[in-house]
Amino acid sequence: MDLEKVYQEPEHPGSFGGVEALFKATDGKVSRKDIKKWLSAKDSYTLHKPIKKKFKKNKAFYAWAIPLPDKNAKTVVSAFEQIFSERIPLKLQTDAGKEFTNKLFQNYLKKKKIGFFMTSNNTKASIVERFNRTLKTKMWKFFTEKNTKRYIDVVDKLVYSYNNTWHRSIQMTPASVTETNQSQVWENLYGKQNNKKVNKPNYRLNDTVRISKEKLLFEKGYEQNWTREIFTIHQIIRRNPIVYKLKDLAGEVIRGTFYEQELQKVMHSGYYPIEKVLKTREKNGKKEYFVKFLGYPEKFNTWEIKPHFTTQLPTLNDEWEIGLVDFIYPHTWYNIRENNNLFGFDLSDGKSIARRIPQGYYESIPDILDGMYLEDFKNEIEFHYHPVVKRVKIKTKGHAKIFLNKGFSKLLGFEPGEIKGKVESPYIADPNASFPLIYVYCDLIEPQIVGDVQAPLLKIVKVEGKDGEVVNAHYTRPHYVPVIRRHFQTVEMVLRFHSEELVPFERGRVIAVLHFRMRQIV
Repeated sequence: MDLEKVYQEPEHPGSFGGVEALFKATDGKVSRKDIKKWLSAKDSYTLHKPIKKKFKKNKAFYAWAIPLPDKNAKTVVSAFEQIFSERIPLKLQTDAGKEFTNKLFQNYLKKKKIGFFMTSNNTKASIVERFNRTLKTKMWKFFTEKNTKRYIDVVDKLVYSYNNTWHRSIQMTPASVTETNQSQVWENLYGKQNNKKVNKPNYRLNDTVRISKEKLLFEKGYEQNWTREIFTIHQIIRRNPIVYKLKDLAGEVIRGTFYEQELQKVMHSGYYPIEKVLKTREKNGKKEYFVKFLGYPEKFNTWEIKPHFTTQLPTLNDEWEIGLVDFIYPHTWYNIRENNNLFGFDLSDGKSIARRIPQGYYESIPDILDGMYLEDFKNEIEFHYHPVVKRVKIKTKGHAKIFLNKGFSKLLGFEPGEIKGKVESPYIADPNASFPLIYVYCDLIEPQIVGDVQAPLLKIVKVEGKDGEVVNAHYTRPHYVPVIRRHFQTVEMVLRFHSEELVPFERGRVIAVLHFRMRQIV
């Protein structure tokens, strides 16, 4: 099932949909996991994905407030001197307001040896903000009742009222909290934390992510909800819940921490739309353009030798044919995947156990055998690889057995099935046996006979190179195929393996150079 066609066809029920919409539109033929991975490389999906605003935050607690006539540095320091005369905390958390980040206040905290950190998301210091709302509600009710806006005479009384009001969260009044009962207050507020596990992080170091953009009340939800700029995971901080530190693509660590719900994992395509050309110059006879990239700060501005243009494709007024001249692709797919990593074993106890080796790219057959080996196999099952004849030997003792599933057996040179005793693979073992060829299909050409079916096959490319390499297949004498469409604005190309599955590139981009010519009459 071609996800690209379903997603981009406006009249299709699954067009521009999410994971569930595409899963239903494809009748479940493509797994949710594969759809989610495919969508993570689509800007039109990742930039507009809804953001989650309500989620579990890191735990925090507070005391009470001192009223201020203004927020200049001296006033704020004076207020904290009153608070710290009775109690001095180990750490202080605030929002990013200048009244807290100025030099005078920061020096005051250093003098008191108080650790300082601040929130970086738009929820700010949420518990303090909630207290402000309660206090201001009381204050505005007082204004309405007394027909006045003067609060300085009554603010202390309102704070006293708040501190002596029973709170459902702590199950007592704040004024009744003492050193003696503080542990009970903590338990009432947060519950027992000792046995709570910190969940496994959903992101790994160096994962590429976007950051959610918090919208104001009347901003439109259908506009972009996530930053166009892409960041990488720099540090995982195992709090409850887990938070992350990020760095930009220039390697600079950005300020603050982020919850998982504020991040979205994406596939980094390496495509950067240009927002504007700032200036031009001539250098070594070539025209260069100083450009700003869309959604990225000015430090990423750079000189480009030439800009990228979208042009009107030509109309073919006569009989034409097309050939593949260059095919450049990244060798970045896993040779061990979910459909070829299953095997089983019986250690003479009559119990058949299935196991999958981890998905990934395995450079050699010994690497695959190492992935299969378990300590339980000792004295029961042995694997050997002969690098000269490129054969695998499997030796089992007693009633022990190995079961090789289809796909996995092909890599090791065996037929699928049960192996018992001392057996050598009848075929050459090859870690890339499942993916020897790439079939290049193109929607512009006449269908060709492929096996017992007809398909718009343009070229069969032999897979070369090693994992991580960029391979350039150049054809000096391309094979030409008749073109059946005279008018087109896009060229759709599909890459598949012999198994008919799409080539699962993990990263990188594919470049195909096509040559059009008048059809040759033989």
